[in-house]
Amino acid sequence: MNKQEFLQLIVPLAQAEAKRRKDAGTGFVLPSVCIGQAALETGWGGSSLMTKANAFFGIKATTSWGGKVFSSKTQECYDNVNYTTITAAFRAYDTPADSVKDYYDLITGSARYAAAVNATDARTAITAIKEGGYATSPTYIANVMAVIDSNNLTQYDNVVTGNAEPQPAAGKSAEELADEIINGVWGNNPERRENITAKYGAAAYEAAQAIVNQRTGATEPAKPSKSTEELAQEIINGVWGSNPERRENITAQYGEAAYEAAQARVNEIMGADSTIKSKTAEELADEIIRGEWGSNPERRENITAKYGADAYRAAQAIVNERMG
Repeated sequence: MNKQEFLQLIVPLAQAEAKRRKDAGTGFVLPSVCIGQAALETGWGGSSLMTKANAFFGIKATTSWGGKVFSSKTQECYDNVNYTTITAAFRAYDTPADSVKDYYDLITGSARYAAAVNATDARTAITAIKEGGYATSPTYIANVMAVIDSNNLTQYDNVVTGNAEPQPAAGKSAEELADEIINGVWGNNPERRENITAKYGAAAYEAAQAIVNQRTGATEPAKPSKSTEELAQEIINGVWGSNPERRENITAQYGEAAYEAAQARVNEIMGADSTIKSKTAEELADEIIRGEWGSNPERRENITAKYGADAYRAAQAIVNERMG
């Protein structure tokens, strides 16, 4: 699951649950806070263990819980300094909607989170949730707010702070994109591929184009080709931007082998190593938490491609430590 798929799943559930509770007068939590916590807890849906259990919030299963459970290692920080790794039981659910509902039940139904209920400011809400004992990490508030702010999640709060109806996350289904391709909205390749990929991602393009091919009985034209030297010069001239977008776009248009060969040639021309380390592990960790690198395995691949495997491992270790 990538970030866009995660948002398309969680946003309408969080908005609908918040609006339902506000309309019923039973107390709500801002959708941005719900979405931000879920993104942080699961790594934008990248935790296969948590998503398989439909457990998007890392809520521990205490003796009062009568539902499904799963077991996982987690880090706790009891003194605001040192982290301890423990194995704990967490609540599991039949559906993502059940997970979201239980999150709202927990926050709105417990006196220790009272200051978060009906709060219209995300920082106020997440501060109350953290101080109520939801998480032990001393950076939890900052981490959740970084996710909310860097991804403009407060745009989804309009269902409880204004009069708007719940809206899905920005995006279109493969069927909708296929209809637009057939109707000529996206023009011809390679521009079609480039523009859809830029707006919705390579996976969305591939899925939509596959539907188009199936409907029309056509096969997609072979990718255009350029020599390694031509691509290398374009990279040097800034035509393809920087990684990870450079890798994604060249691969989408010319294939992985073409990208690897061209990048190797660029490194040779520029006298550079392909694993230039221009960011600290702390900087990369901040970017991972803000969702800028998506979820694994793409996150690992893209950071490794740009900064090297050691940089990825160091940054991910910091993320794991901060997230508790």
